[in-house]
Amino acid sequence: MPEHYEYPQDQEANEYRYISPTWLDAIAEGLTKGAVKHPSETWRQIPADEHLARALRHINLYRKGDRSEPHIINASMRIMMAFETAVETTAETTAERTTEADKTAVGLTMNEKIYKCPICSIYGVNATVYKDIRGWEYKVMQNKDGRFQPYYRKPSDDEWKPCKHFKARVVDGFAQIDLDEWAVEKGMQEGRAWYDGK
Repeated sequence: MPEHYEYPQDQEANEYRYISPTWLDAIAEGLTKGAVKHPSETWRQIPADEHLARALRHINLYRKGDRSEPHIINASMRIMMAFETAVETTAETTAERTTEADKTAVGLTMNEKIYKCPICSIYGVNATVYKDIRGWEYKVMQNKDGRFQPYYRKPSDDEWKPCKHFKARVVDGFAQIDLDEWAVEKGMQEGRAWYDGK
């Protein structure tokens, strides 16, 4: 057994020396291949329980002796996906849990478009349209699956189209935060606030 030497980072809560670099590299390779086959991180739209069920399938096939696929790596990727979607769903569900008393306290009615900021926990109406230097407009809209994500519209086009590089959110407020941060990063101009759904 090699002698164990103590290093300053031994006191850290996230010691990466305990993670197999070979295993991690195999997962990265598998995720990269998956991103080519399924772009836009569509796995985030799959519930955590479904990812876990597929992970268990891979584990069981490996235990039965099947070596036709890298089942351990595939299971590891599914468990990572389950963890990520579970964390995100928990955060968004917490943000959705508003009561009538909460809304009344800030002067909002049930018919108004509201969201709870996950950072400051304040409820408010803050749906903003942004415009870039080309004149393209961006705003958060609900997609066909009932989730929310930023959409864009060109000056010569009346149709709003989804920005595919954003992931769809359960809560509109989270999608608005995604758009706000991206718009600031790109130096976009803040346009009119839209409360009329147009």
